[in-house]
Amino acid sequence: MIERIRRPSMNYLEYQHTGRGLEVLTKPWTSAWRTYSLGSEDLTENFCTNNENVDQLRKLSEVEAPKRK
Repeated sequence: MIERIRRPSMNYLEYQHTGRGLEVLTKPWTSAWRTYSLGSEDLTENFCTNNENVDQLRKLSEVEAPKRK
């Protein structure tokens, strides 16, 4: 999978992907560009953590809490 992301302005993000599955597709397939508005919603940051390590998630939450205020 090839993903292309571009930002033509501060309020918009454009996304396109190309599938290249040799065992499924006979030739690459490319999607149309999709445009997402960034101005109407708050963007949040997500953290990937081990679900069993609750302390790590708590520490990340404490570090990010002051930044959001």
